[in-house]
Amino acid sequence: MKKILMASFAMTVFAASALLFQLTSCKKVIGQIHHECPDPVYPVEGLYTGTYSVDSKPDQGNLYYSFVVFPNGDLLTKGVTEFGDTVYQKGSWKISSDSTFTGTIATFTTPSIIQGISGKFSNDGKISDATWHDIYNPYGGGLSGNFSVMQRVN
Repeated sequence: MKKILMASFAMTVFAASALLFQLTSCKKVIGQIHHECPDPVYPVEGLYTGTYSVDSKPDQGNLYYSFVVFPNGDLLTKGVTEFGDTVYQKGSWKISSDSTFTGTIATFTTPSIIQGISGKFSNDGKISDATWHDIYNPYGGGLSGNFSVMQRVN
């Protein structure tokens, strides 16, 4: 009788624990009860996509752009030009204590176009208030512009 009572007590505790876990789990909807899940927190490393514009060419509109931010400090970018060509750039990045993301990138062409980028990283997976500017451009240079909010996609 004592074994049956102990087994019954153990099963009751197990069932109550399972029920408690289900009620406090992070789920969007449990029946009619809504639980909020915490927002994800992202590291700066990852793939970001968005668009860029050129200040001196407003009629060009916004064109596709992406960053791949590697943990070792490498930065790879891909953009589409106003002519529909794809341009890749490589470089390095860093982040300051106030979450300012900066990078220097250069095209794979010779001579290289060298550009600086800067924006504000937030741990919700975005780089916002981002700009770019030519540091060295042998083809006429002096260009600058903005990025849309760059959204981390992985």
